[in-house]
Amino acid sequence: MERNFPQLGQYQQFYYRPDSPRLVEKRSIMRTVSAVGITMLVYILLKRLMPRVVLVTMMSIGFPTKVQGNVLVGTELTQQLAGVISTTITLVFPALMLYFLLGTHSQLHKLFKKPAPRYAIASLPITAAVAIISAFGMEVLRSTLDRLGIQVFQVEEPYLATTAGKFIYLLSLTLIPAVFEELFFRGVLMHSLRRHGDGFALILSSTLFALMHYNIYMVLNAFLMGLLIGYFVIRTGSIITGILMHLANNLLTVGLSELQASLDPSIGAIAVNLIYIILLLFGLLSVVYLVGQDASLFSLHERKSCFTTATKVRYAAGNVFLLVVIIISVFDLLASFGT
Repeated sequence: MERNFPQLGQYQQFYYRPDSPRLVEKRSIMRTVSAVGITMLVYILLKRLMPRVVLVTMMSIGFPTKVQGNVLVGTELTQQLAGVISTTITLVFPALMLYFLLGTHSQLHKLFKKPAPRYAIASLPITAAVAIISAFGMEVLRSTLDRLGIQVFQVEEPYLATTAGKFIYLLSLTLIPAVFEELFFRGVLMHSLRRHGDGFALILSSTLFALMHYNIYMVLNAFLMGLLIGYFVIRTGSIITGILMHLANNLLTVGLSELQASLDPSIGAIAVNLIYIILLLFGLLSVVYLVGQDASLFSLHERKSCFTTATKVRYAAGNVFLLVVIIISVFDLLASFGT
């Protein structure tokens, strides 16, 4: 018996229509950015709360204290230790949070591979050269703000002039941020964003890294360093490269500051400027060497995408969680200004 079946068009409205690739990719970007934004809000909260929480906890379990006015406070050494511990917790907890939120733990271990020696070694003088160029830019900005009568307040780290105090102070300015900031910002955070393109990951992670410094001078330097270090981490595929570059930058800053302070002002200025010239020359030679080895050195290999990097950044900036992070950071930045 012959049967007459209805034409396909009669039921077209009931058929599943998959989302367009553009919509799927946009949703994926926004999910990733939302997780990053929530994590950064947790980071900001911890950065505000942890120093006091850790200090009070240390005092309550017997760490040295002193009376200041009518208030019991921690000694300089206790405050220094509290600063190191709170900084570590503030960086480690959000890193672990994002690590599990976005499921990056299945591939993150690959970042701990040994970097190619030529890239790792050449990256150090390049880091020093960029740090020097950034320092000149900050000095120009500083003098401009001074002429305008605008002061920028900077938080001084507690410092104790003892062997233990100097060691902890040096540790808090060099090794601790080099290791834990890299693990968070270039490790988990940038690695999580790379699923949407290396350029997007590099720009967004560097911007967030800069905003978390809450000081106009440090923001400019942190952004440039974030771009440079992030690029070499991507290029070498190793977070170890980032840690070495970050440590080199911190040691250079602290070392030159201590050198200039220990010498006569006129001699100190000459010595520092001479070191600047030498490091700039080595940085330039390192760039020439790497370009000679690889003509495509400073190019990123982007994966196929429906959007440009600029469009992705625009989507990210419009995310409600990341927008709150940016607003808080800008307010903190403005709060550092005075007249």
